[in-house]
Amino acid sequence: MISPCRERIPAARNRRLAAFLHELGRFVSPCVNLLLPARSRGEALSDHTSIRRILVLRTDGLGDLVMSSPMFPALKRAFPNARVTVLVANWSRDLVPLVPGIDDVLFLDPPWVTGGGVAAWAKLFETIRGLRNENFDLGIDPRGDFRNNLLLFLTGIPRRVGFSITGGDYWLTDVIPAGPDRHLRSFARAVVKYIAPNIQNDPFLPFIRLPETGKNAASAFLAGHSVVRSPSCPVVVIHPAARWPGRQWSIERYAEVADRLFAAFGANIVLTGSMSERSVTRAVTEKCKIAKPIDAAGAVSFEGFLGLLAAADLFIGVDSGPMHLADALGTPVVALLGPALARTIRPSSRSARVITHQEDFPCAPCSQATCLHQGHRCLDAISVDEVIDGAAESLKTRA
Repeated sequence: MISPCRERIPAARNRRLAAFLHELGRFVSPCVNLLLPARSRGEALSDHTSIRRILVLRTDGLGDLVMSSPMFPALKRAFPNARVTVLVANWSRDLVPLVPGIDDVLFLDPPWVTGGGVAAWAKLFETIRGLRNENFDLGIDPRGDFRNNLLLFLTGIPRRVGFSITGGDYWLTDVIPAGPDRHLRSFARAVVKYIAPNIQNDPFLPFIRLPETGKNAASAFLAGHSVVRSPSCPVVVIHPAARWPGRQWSIERYAEVADRLFAAFGANIVLTGSMSERSVTRAVTEKCKIAKPIDAAGAVSFEGFLGLLAAADLFIGVDSGPMHLADALGTPVVALLGPALARTIRPSSRSARVITHQEDFPCAPCSQATCLHQGHRCLDAISVDEVIDGAAESLKTRA
């Protein structure tokens, strides 16, 4: 029986479930193949001129799309006659046009992520029917997810490339060996290396385009709050909200970080987030004693938000899409990493400061939305002093 890797499925119960589904899928796959046969195996991957349509699955998080962003230009170089289509969730809608190398986009919010009901599953099956009619030549899952492997199989794409680290390798035509480096960027790089070993893909760092409209919106927003960037008054973006409660650092500690950065560096503190996260940014502002943060949550467009990240001298936040966006835009990052395995999702830049205490917690990594050990959380082990030290190093290097 397969043993799914802990890096991708941290919870032991979920790993046992994945192993069971893997064996169940092996048993039923011949029947599924008879009912929904894939087209012929197709052209050899080495014949790069014959592959005309490529589908990449990236229906996970915003940060996952960012980390795999260098894969798309590499695919365009490897398959000059092909159109690259990416299947993403709706929360990545605004980001896709800013990732080079993507020609077309389709949308699917996976019901196993959203927890959606009948309508979400109906949309999934509708999407599968539509994909079967698109006549893709090559399908790629850079995540290594059992469910994505099955999804690729159900689309009928003749060449299906992915990983077997969570099972379901029999749904693929090409299984890529997963090396010791389990960072999501490394998985994307392994895809390119397998499909097109002769394509130059160094340094393979995340990159997104920053539109002029985003730069202008950020400049106008900062000017409207009398912010003038200078070495003596750096701009520090703090993104205090987290999608999952288990990844939320203390509001009081964020406020103390803001106060100390203002006192030590004269920093202009900008709090970012969505409109729905304004309660978090407002709570941080109320806890500050001397700093006067600028609350940008919900106040700028997505492009304007990217402009703020790019204009900042430093970004501070937990494992999130904004952290990876800041990293891809070249902004120094201080990343506070808790339950997710740090070596798989850390920022790609070598200059990023990563603060984590996972090694002190036998329950880490985990995939719990809410920590089961309140009062003994891995994120709570991160001190304000550690964050200030990391921020100070980055700001001194930036000056």
